[in-house]
Amino acid sequence: MIFLGRLYLVFCWAIVIFILISAPMPPYESSQITFYDKAVHAVLFGILAYLIVYALGGDKSKRLGLILLISFLISASYSVLSEYVQMFIPGRDVSKLDFMAGVSGVILALVYAYGKFSTRKI
Repeated sequence: MIFLGRLYLVFCWAIVIFILISAPMPPYESSQITFYDKAVHAVLFGILAYLIVYALGGDKSKRLGLILLISFLISASYSVLSEYVQMFIPGRDVSKLDFMAGVSGVILALVYAYGKFSTRKI
């Protein structure tokens, strides 16, 4: 039952990301790269990656490496999917930098999860 609750949390966060990413934006003239936008992508997908590790039992598993890999693949794929969906949303555009920011957030979250859930103590 705990697993389903954790999985439900991942699902809810994925819905939040989809809502935020797919909301239409007013067109703007500036083509500047904003730090805020990239930070939001990093945080959104970083939290998703951490929640996936937590849902898969990374805190109690001996196969933490496999769980981290699965979390990376799912989170990075969702980042690609969100950029693809933005092609069809008014005022949104596809950006390699947004994808890279999302993957950077995923990597940072997975490094944190590894440090937190690793059973090896140095």
